Amino acid sequence: MDDIDIPNGYKQTKAGIIPEVWDVKKIKEFAKTTAGGTPSTTHPEYWGGSIPWMNSGDLNKKIVEEVSGRITELGLKKSSAKIIPKNSILIGLAGQGKTRGTAAMNLIDLSINQSIAAIIPDCNVILPEYLYQNLDSRYQELRDLSTGAKGRGGLNLSIINGIFVLIPPYSEQTAIASILTTVDEAIATTEAIIARTEELKRGFMQVILTRGIDKDGQVRSEETHAFKDSPIGRVPVEWDVKKIKDFARTTSGGTPSTKHPEYWGGSIPWMCSGDLNKKIVDEVSGRITEIGLKESSAKIVPKESILIGLAGQGKTRGTAAMNLIDLSINQSIAAIISDTNTISPKYLYHNLDSRYAELRNLSTGAKGRGGLNISIIKGIFVPLPPLPEQKKVASILTTIDFNLSFVEKQYLNHLNNLKTALMQDLLTGRVPVPEEMRQETLPSGIEGEAV
Repeated sequence: MDDIDIPNGYKQTKAGIIPEVWDVKKIKEFAKTTAGGTPSTTHPEYWGGSIPWMNSGDLNKKIVEEVSGRITELGLKKSSAKIIPKNSILIGLAGQGKTRGTAAMNLIDLSINQSIAAIIPDCNVILPEYLYQNLDSRYQELRDLSTGAKGRGGLNLSIINGIFVLIPPYSEQTAIASILTTVDEAIATTEAIIARTEELKRGFMQVILTRGIDKDGQVRSEETHAFKDSPIGRVPVEWDVKKIKDFARTTSGGTPSTKHPEYWGGSIPWMCSGDLNKKIVDEVSGRITEIGLKESSAKIVPKESILIGLAGQGKTRGTAAMNLIDLSINQSIAAIISDTNTISPKYLYHNLDSRYAELRNLSTGAKGRGGLNISIIKGIFVPLPPLPEQKKVASILTTIDFNLSFVEKQYLNHLNNLKTALMQDLLTGRVPVPEEMRQETLPSGIEGEAV
């Protein structure tokens, strides 16, 4: 084996190269582990008591301060459910979804179900907040450790017990946990602002897209303005209401055969359904050739068309987007090409974007699973204010979207990237925490290093 160049102040361990003053231990060496249980639902006397009971979905809260489930003392006694002390680390054991491998930490005593492992650490060896950050950073690793075909069998306590954890000196653990927790709090605050802004936007869209703005810039009200009945309900008397087929052309696209490599890799942008989630589409990665366009149902769609997801049981069906470049689309996307003398494309985008649930409910087939189609799209009624008012409404909603997408969400991406970089540096010892930070963040009551 080739000699490994080990930097001064570092050492080689079974978990890799780490600082000399750090240790490496398996979870079983510094913690107790257990899983929980679910009281029988055929016994109502087991449920509705005072004991918090956590299910796997609660892991997504990450820092668990409250859960809605409650069981009784009898339910606890008659099941495998156990009381888990606060400041334990909780790991999702089962499931093909995102929950398996998810780490969380409980700030209250609670019971857990059988799909959650609880790691109860010896706080003289490892700080719970540090252990949480360590395991939270290893989500994909935990999923890859799962048993069964392609990891679908889930994690188990034996696997959890055998996981190696890097353990810095206690003061450094505290500093690392403090730094990463500060970023987590900033992320949570930003996510809350985004969620609240999106909620306010939805409420505002409902008002402005049904009442509009008068010549004085005020939102109309039936108390102060004249309204009339229409196929979509009451609208201002100045407005018209038309079906999409009355003011736009509609089409769908296609996918060139993947058996013909000469159809792919050209200069024509080709959009797949997943690109709808960009909402404002100024670039796509797919490319087809002129012959690929000619030999398939793919079509060039002019910029500022409104694009609607037609198929799929996932979130894409009913999603509205607008393209800022000419491009081709696949067969699962409908393009609405507007008569700009009648309707502002940006106004139409915002109108249809606000009607996501309605579009999904219009889908054909059992429970709407059959998807949308061009005929359904053509028959959708759209309220049409005078064109100058449409443009004013679109401008207001576009500004709100800009603040969400390019300000709050960019800042959130920055914070998430910062967290990832800090975890890679701090949790591996690659970048040491400055000595002054270790001393300042040492918890009260702990002197020197914990043994």
